[in-house]
Amino acid sequence: MGENRSSDGGDSGRDRNGPRRVVSGRIEPGHIGSGHIGEAVAALFLQLKGYRIVARNVRTRASELDIVARKADCLVFVEVKLRGPGCVSAPAEAVDWRKRVHMVRGAAQFIHGGASASCGRPLGSWETVRFDVLSVSWTRERLVVEHIEDAFTADGATGW
Repeated sequence: MGENRSSDGGDSGRDRNGPRRVVSGRIEPGHIGSGHIGEAVAALFLQLKGYRIVARNVRTRASELDIVARKADCLVFVEVKLRGPGCVSAPAEAVDWRKRVHMVRGAAQFIHGGASASCGRPLGSWETVRFDVLSVSWTRERLVVEHIEDAFTADGATGW
């Protein structure tokens, strides 16, 4: 069980959910679910730093929010970017002004649309809201996590 075999008995590298390439127990770059792996690493990293994960992969009309976390009285919206070996650009560079606008709109919908009630606070009562970028990149030797706190503000100005 768990093995992917083609009709001729060989390893096809595919399963019912789409393409997958697993080599020696590692998921290779380009795997369809690698973004979820980056988000799982990011969530664990944030938890180790004392954040409470409120929600993951929240869909609003404006965007999808990768991670919504809480630390003290601050509600934090985190965009996770994953890059593998050979990628020239830094993961955080992929959060352009369009993505920032979508995140701000999605955050407003999350807070005012009732989803923030799951955080244990009444709607609109958050005094501090922050937008972070968490980049996860790897080489063959190691995993690198970079957390850019307060990466941009709701008016779209970058902080990095």
